[in-house]
Amino acid sequence: MLRKTWLRLTTLMTAVAFMLCAVPSVYAQSESSEEGFVYEVKNGEAIITEYTGNAQDLTIPATIDEYPVTQIGSYAFSGCESILSVTIPATIDYLSEGMFSGCSSLRSVSLPDTIESIDYVAFFGCESLEEINLPSTITTIEIGAFYGCSSLTEIALPADLTLLQDWVFYSCTGLESIILPQNLRGIGTEAFADCTSLQRILIPSTTESISDDAFTGCNQLEIFGFDGSYTEAFAKEKNIPFSIFDGCGDVNIDWTVNIKDATSIQKHAASIITLEEMPLAAADFNLDKRVNVKDATAIQKSIAGIL
Repeated sequence: MLRKTWLRLTTLMTAVAFMLCAVPSVYAQSESSEEGFVYEVKNGEAIITEYTGNAQDLTIPATIDEYPVTQIGSYAFSGCESILSVTIPATIDYLSEGMFSGCSSLRSVSLPDTIESIDYVAFFGCESLEEINLPSTITTIEIGAFYGCSSLTEIALPADLTLLQDWVFYSCTGLESIILPQNLRGIGTEAFADCTSLQRILIPSTTESISDDAFTGCNQLEIFGFDGSYTEAFAKEKNIPFSIFDGCGDVNIDWTVNIKDATSIQKHAASIITLEEMPLAAADFNLDKRVNVKDATAIQKSIAGIL
């Protein structure tokens, strides 16, 4: 097992090193701002290539010397151990390869709604990362993006994500539970391997491919899914505890039942919102195979201790 882990890490880091060396120099001469942002200008737009400052709470500017910042280069902030928090401007639409890799003190990241993708190993080894908002605009999270983020205890994935890439949450040892998005179709190689604290994962019925080693080392794991689904067959084959998801009132799927769930049911009954598969399954609190205000009332009585 140690040899396998060593080979995996060696392979990944060799690939990272290769990609670093392979980036061609196509930009103009670098300049540096007073705040420590090294940048290059192309077509009237600034590309941040490096950070030489030592800020703890870092706000990346939307403009530098009147040039709009539209890109941040690969590994631009890699190894910046002083950074505790970072805010990305709305002028950026993707997080580049290895952008914050090795930022061992980084605790929180604020992303704008313009972000569409997170590239390879973007947060590799960010062992202090506790909080990151992933906006609904994100459709792609690449290989190893959160590899080794051991302080991450929870993360809400964007609804339009269809694939969890290889090693994306590898060794996120603090991760306790996760709900996979409604349209997810596949889970890659060792996506959650060595997530030793992972206890609960909810997988939608749309998922039709799970790598054999996706949950290697997750010895506390119980998988929640749908009756007759691919996930159920996978769990039984791998001897992982499996439970049919009915939600029992947890409409918002946050592992708790409260007044927010009752409100969601009332809105659904009034055609204000439409509950999709997983929330809809959870909404049938009284198990009469219908979702209506009776379920909301039953939840309210349960919270009040009447039921």
